[in-house]
Amino acid sequence: MKLGCRTFDFGRSRVDNTGAYNFKRFQGFEPTPLHYQYYVPRGGRVPDLNPGNRKLELAQRVWARLPLAVTRPLGAWLAKSIPG
Repeated sequence: MKLGCRTFDFGRSRVDNTGAYNFKRFQGFEPTPLHYQYYVPRGGRVPDLNPGNRKLELAQRVWARLPLAVTRPLGAWLAKSIPG
């Protein structure tokens, strides 16, 4: 079945996400830096959403212990709003 599609968007992947990044690299994709845009209210700061951020450590430990019945629907909802 031919749909007439000529391109496929494999989405973003971070350099430190070696699995997805290397898959794309070995398939011949050229890495292109893409930058996120943030709305920062006056006097605010851009959020540090790096997985290595110490402030997120507790949330990561709690998330790892939650049952799948909670994390699957919640994770799908959260993934839409978290870059990366």
